[in-house]
Amino acid sequence: MKMGTYFTRSQIAMVKEAETLILSDLTTRITAKELAERFGVSESSFKFYVKGILGDSYLNYFRKKRMEKAAELLETTNLKVIEIASAVGYENQGKFAKVFADTYGVSPLEFRRLSK
Repeated sequence: MKMGTYFTRSQIAMVKEAETLILSDLTTRITAKELAERFGVSESSFKFYVKGILGDSYLNYFRKKRMEKAAELLETTNLKVIEIASAVGYENQGKFAKVFADTYGVSPLEFRRLSK
């Protein structure tokens, strides 16, 4: 039987702090490398901790969070899609729309229409 990986309190605290930092301002994109440097660990270690503690890769986890926020904004505001894209860290509306459609199976505008 394979034992689970255990993370130290400081590793868990690091990941939670990184998560708080990213989620507090989704307009700013912070790379795993930048966060690893900030916490004084290697990028590969940082990514390993994130995957182990948050249950998904750094990119997937925060992409999912960005899309959840975008969906919420589509449902609860009248912001334009370009404004929502920007609010969740996408400068390119096309790229945002593609990631959104990959996540939810419909375009941002269709999602908004269906949520009304």
